[in-house]
Amino acid sequence: MGPLIHGCIGGLLLIIYISFRIHSCCSTIQEENEVMVVKSLENQKQMGKSHDIGFLAEAKSKYMHLSDLYEIDNQNASNCGEIIYSKLESNDIVDVSYCTWQEDGDRQPLKGEKVIYTCIPVIDLDRTMDNTLNTAYNAYLSRFCESEANRFVKLRYKPPQNFVYRAIAGNSFAFKYFTTIPYRIFYEILFFFGFNGISDFFWSYKAKRYIFYSQKKIGHEASSYRARYGERDLNPIINHEGGEISENYNSSKDENSMKMSLLNPYNENY
Repeated sequence: MGPLIHGCIGGLLLIIYISFRIHSCCSTIQEENEVMVVKSLENQKQMGKSHDIGFLAEAKSKYMHLSDLYEIDNQNASNCGEIIYSKLESNDIVDVSYCTWQEDGDRQPLKGEKVIYTCIPVIDLDRTMDNTLNTAYNAYLSRFCESEANRFVKLRYKPPQNFVYRAIAGNSFAFKYFTTIPYRIFYEILFFFGFNGISDFFWSYKAKRYIFYSQKKIGHEASSYRARYGERDLNPIINHEGGEISENYNSSKDENSMKMSLLNPYNENY
């Protein structure tokens, strides 16, 4: 009876473990157009180092053809999006207006038969935005905040339509079938028993990982940057199949990747 009881207990623990993980397996890692808190480039990179992105996270990414990923990458770079003030789990927002913007992130052609792609937006607001930020912040407080305890407002980035944070692309058996919900649940079982290494090997075999930090410089003056509000910045577009970057592309570097107004004590960058 001893082995039978131990087997039943082990099976029950496995069922409980899988039950808790099914929701994770069935969800996506980050949806298109999901609003995110504005963070600096340094903070985004630190978060990337502290969070180990493994198979289960990558397998929840969108699976597409390489040609579609090339188009998605250029769309991510050439469109800006919106800046808003809001609180977590609240539909109350105040838009932050701006005049011009440009893409300033490092661009590189996506090469390889299998590509695991990540795009992380980084919003760089220059000093011309200070007055606009404070006006929008105070407008939010006056409209939606009734007390001091209710004033934890965050500056957030609302990406443009069809912005994609994560994607995988290529003609790959692993990419096609390992991303299905049944396999992701099966992977949990492999992981539970410590046999997931074989699956990880085939998933990563010949795959190239790219992380694009999309640095969107934003200003309130008409002459600050290349594209006006609502327009695309065509400079960073890449011919991925030819491995070429736009001839006019010139990425100016700025160590201080986000210059926020110091007059806003509630806009914590975390």
